[in-house]
Amino acid sequence: MSFQYTPELKTCVEAHEEAVVTQDEYRIKELFRTEKDLQFIVDCGANIGAASFKFQTFYPNSKILVCEPEPECMKLAKLNTGNKLTYVEKAIIGDNRKEVQFNVCKWAGNGHVDGHFRWDLFAPMGSKKVAEITVPACTLNDLMKEYDFPRIDLLKVDTEGMESEILKTVDLKKVKYIRGEWHGDVEKSLIREILSDTHDVLLESDFETHGGIFADLKPDLDKPKPLKENVKRGVVITTSRYTREFLPDLLESIKEVKYPVLVVSNDGYKPKVETENLIINDGNYWEMGGIQKGKETFDEFVHLMDTTIIKDTTMFDELFAIDGNVVLTRGNFHYMGKFETAKLPNLPIIDNKDTAIKLEAHWLKYYREFSPDLPVQSEVVETVHGQRRMRLENEFMIKWKGTWMREEKKEPF
Repeated sequence: MSFQYTPELKTCVEAHEEAVVTQDEYRIKELFRTEKDLQFIVDCGANIGAASFKFQTFYPNSKILVCEPEPECMKLAKLNTGNKLTYVEKAIIGDNRKEVQFNVCKWAGNGHVDGHFRWDLFAPMGSKKVAEITVPACTLNDLMKEYDFPRIDLLKVDTEGMESEILKTVDLKKVKYIRGEWHGDVEKSLIREILSDTHDVLLESDFETHGGIFADLKPDLDKPKPLKENVKRGVVITTSRYTREFLPDLLESIKEVKYPVLVVSNDGYKPKVETENLIINDGNYWEMGGIQKGKETFDEFVHLMDTTIIKDTTMFDELFAIDGNVVLTRGNFHYMGKFETAKLPNLPIIDNKDTAIKLEAHWLKYYREFSPDLPVQSEVVETVHGQRRMRLENEFMIKWKGTWMREEKKEPF
């Protein structure tokens, strides 16, 4: 078969047809020898549809999502796959934005979401931006929910530098095979780190600028793992005078937990609770103050904010059984999670909210998600301890989000 193309995209189409179809750069024929029945396939960064064509050739009965935000490429993707698949004209990204800027490039294979492309590597090779367009966007998790994908049997991800962002927002235990391309040495390292706990990973390095991603889900991931011995574990709670009424509720909810609990209070405030382990920070270091003290005290710890109640304390054992750092909430509060001290970065001093928010983007790359995580938003708003707050909830915990004006006069500190 010869792919359809426009005169402007002729070179790009021919190159993709040669690499993906003829040379089989994603090794789909090899995968088919051992896996004859892949039902749920997602093609992120479908471009002109070469990989999707390959997928439908070997797996004609599977459900295939063809994801490509650039309209001209999507037109060709539909033509080159016979308009028989499910087409998603969105950028798949790693955060909760609903729209993003997409840079259309002279070489159509380099089209990308703004902010993640390595111009320093690919501009010398001839890549050049020719237009900017605004396109719809969603995460891989959102995509799975929208199209009722209980899992992904095969994920292709080739998004010109967005790969690690996409991978860190999905429950990787639900992704069996990953094929794709990394772009730049930093992205390559992040991808390896993100996948190392769940997948057997091969990152090819035929070029200095980019290479192949081949990752297969490790067997027996769902079997309970015994906790390592001689590891100092604990629970760290960050509190302050502004949310002081919430703290006793959280402490009551975890009073049967077998791990020691450390309460870290900011801005010189001494909470009126009975606890043997209390640290008072002179400054307001926000949640990072608690994380820093946890890092100094434990080998591994779960960090919680005081505006939380734990419904099921088995959560702690489940968290400690997972290797690496784990986020408890998606989209917000990425400083609430389980941490391994040896795998944490050096933390700067946080003395104001703006600095804490700016740090969050840097902080995210040290996490993978806990399932089930908390939702980002909720329709339920309650008055709790005189404050109007949004209630976020799952089977393990409740988190009251946001800081609203108190409805009652504050008592003196």
